Amino acid sequence: MSILFSYIGWLAWVLLILTMLTRPLSMLFKGVFLKILPYRKWLGISLSLAIIVHVIIFSSNRGFDFSYFINPGFWNFSNLFGWGLLGFVVMIPLFITSNKFSIKLLGKNWKRLQRLAYLLFVSVGIHIYFANWLWYFSLLPIGIWALLYVIALFKQRK
Repeated sequence: MSILFSYIGWLAWVLLILTMLTRPLSMLFKGVFLKILPYRKWLGISLSLAIIVHVIIFSSNRGFDFSYFINPGFWNFSNLFGWGLLGFVVMIPLFITSNKFSIKLLGKNWKRLQRLAYLLFVSVGIHIYFANWLWYFSLLPIGIWALLYVIALFKQRK
């Protein structure tokens, strides 16, 4: 795989971490982080585009043979491919519905659909873990996010 492939993957991961952290940080620290919250949409769109480029590069190395989407061997969750495909498939509706038209069309269901971002976050984190086995780059951000989110929820309830 090319170095661009890896860099684009890491860029997508960093953008996903930043996107996911905006909510708990804005709940915990109202001042600065509330100003960042409106940019979460653009972070999400940017990370989606990075994921798409990552998949295009992956596919180009396989002659643009997209049969892996239906190949049971690629949907094996004991390796990075299954988790990567799950993340890509989950990202598609999030990306497609990141606009005002979809928000109006889907109503309250838009927010329900956007909760797929949690599954995206976990699946990409596990995908990266399998890709390099560095838990502190892949699983630790998920743990930090979860801890911050729980703290923020408890703080809101008081």
